[in-house]
Amino acid sequence: MAKLFKTRADAITCNSDEAARAWREAAKAQKRGDAAAARTWNEWAKDCDETANRFAAGDYDDVITNP
Repeated sequence: MAKLFKTRADAITCNSDEAARAWREAAKAQKRGDAAAARTWNEWAKDCDETANRFAAGDYDDVITNP
């Protein structure tokens, strides 16, 4: 089974970056008046942010390959 990330820092960065991208997309959707898309992007951003926090806490160490 392949691992998703090489280090905990990689996992945190990947999820944090994706959360930031999703929040930017949510802002664009809100600006154009698309409430449904904004809500979807916000939910995705929150999920990515929570995942980053859980990686930081060591909750998902089983999917990380230590270098």
